[in-house]
Amino acid sequence: FPFDDLALRDFTINAMAWDPVEAAILDPFNGRTDLENRVIRFTLDPDARILEDPLRMVRGCRFAARFNARLSASAGKAIRHHAARVKTIPGERLRSEIIKAMALSKPSLFFRHLKETGLLAGILPSLDRCYGLEGGPFHGETVFDHCLLVGDALPARQPLLRLAGYLHDAGKIDSQGTKDGRITFHGHENRTRPLMSDLDRLRFSAEEKTYILALIKCHMRPLAEKTRPKSVRRLLAALAAHRLDFHDFMRLRIADKKGNLAKAPYTLADIRDRLQKVRDARAGRSAFHVDDLAVTGHDIMAVLKIPPGREVGRIKQQLFEKVLDDPHLNTRDRLLDLMRETV
Repeated sequence: FPFDDLALRDFTINAMAWDPVEAAILDPFNGRTDLENRVIRFTLDPDARILEDPLRMVRGCRFAARFNARLSASAGKAIRHHAARVKTIPGERLRSEIIKAMALSKPSLFFRHLKETGLLAGILPSLDRCYGLEGGPFHGETVFDHCLLVGDALPARQPLLRLAGYLHDAGKIDSQGTKDGRITFHGHENRTRPLMSDLDRLRFSAEEKTYILALIKCHMRPLAEKTRPKSVRRLLAALAAHRLDFHDFMRLRIADKKGNLAKAPYTLADIRDRLQKVRDARAGRSAFHVDDLAVTGHDIMAVLKIPPGREVGRIKQQLFEKVLDDPHLNTRDRLLDLMRETV
């Protein structure tokens, strides 16, 4: 009976049990040896295990990454043979495996196993397409390798932030061009439709997709040593518009730099400098969202004697732009004066 039960387990390392009567470990498939040798092997017939549940192919890749192991020759062959079946797995089950993989010390190993077995193309084709794509003149690695380096550099306690790191440059495949004989990726942060299609299929929630999309769209926003206060305020306004926390933006920026093998990573002094720029920007009266203005839509309607509508929003946006340029304008009296001047 124990043998029959253990024979139905997916991998040999999971097909062990404790016998309380004999006070011994039951290990009919040499799972302990495979664990010691860091080998992921299906129990008995690999094809049968996969056909029972195709998700086992993805789990095998996750276990290989978790234990810094390799897939046995038979496991790798079977997964590659059945890789197309990954498309039959419900999206929410694949999403669960991906989120679990984000907690690993190096999830990049998970993605590499998915790529080597042919599974990645059926799970995250937007990332799979970046494999082998030249990183351009400002990188010392391919786009695929860069994404894996960036994701590994982000904290395991924030799985969605980490996933965004692995996916942040997926738009480069659709934005590549050439200028003066060199490859370019202008606007790649906005080429997100294939990636969003992947996340839809994987059943990520609307809130999760919005967060990942915000990180990707904002990750190219400049924040450098020479960034002027006005530009810092506009950066914070853009983050507020995307409801994105500055600290998550900065974590992705730091990881993005660390994953670029052609450039030195940020030093602690570099990070402190950028944090100080943000503190300085927040110390003033500046508004980082139209709702932070010292006047409301009701004030605009009352002073200008206009009805609710688009004109109110247009004027409010005009005032917001002026306050971004000069935070000292964000007082009720000054904004009311500016409103009267525009009429």
